[in-house]
Amino acid sequence: LGGAPSAGLSTSTRFFDVSFDTMTQSGFEAPRRGVIAALQPTDSMDVLMLVCTVSAAKWKKGGEADVRRTAESFRITRTRPSRLQRASENDYRYRARSLKGFSEGESEIEAALARDLSTQSGSLGGKFGAAAVTQGYQYQNARGN
Repeated sequence: LGGAPSAGLSTSTRFFDVSFDTMTQSGFEAPRRGVIAALQPTDSMDVLMLVCTVSAAKWKKGGEADVRRTAESFRITRTRPSRLQRASENDYRYRARSLKGFSEGESEIEAALARDLSTQSGSLGGKFGAAAVTQGYQYQNARGN
C-alpha cells in the first residue's frame, strides 16, 4: 500500500477507501465498497489492517457510515514480541488449506487437485467419517430417511 505507515514513523491509523468486484458462486460480479484501517504498533515492523466492506448497494443506503465508524474504532491496545519464526508452518491460513503431508515444494494447484481427488473416493474420512457413526445418523439411515 502506497500510504502504509513505515517502521518507526508513526503509530497513527491510516485509512484507505477501496472499491472492487467479487465473484459469486454463480459467476456474477458483485461490486463492493469499503475502508481499510492500517495501523503499525509501536516498536513493530508489522502493519495490522482491518478491512471493512459492504455491497455497493448497501454502501449507498447508509452502509458507508457503518463501515467508516467500524474502521475508525480499530485500536491496538498492546502487543508483545513473538518468538514464532515467519514460516508457512506457523501461519494458520496455510494449515487450513493444506493436506496432511503437503510439502513446501508442491503448488497450491497440486494441493487443490489432491483435495479434489480425495473427495471423489466415496468414503468419508476424518470428522465426516466420525459423524456418520453418531446415533442420530445411524437411526435415520436405518429407517431409510
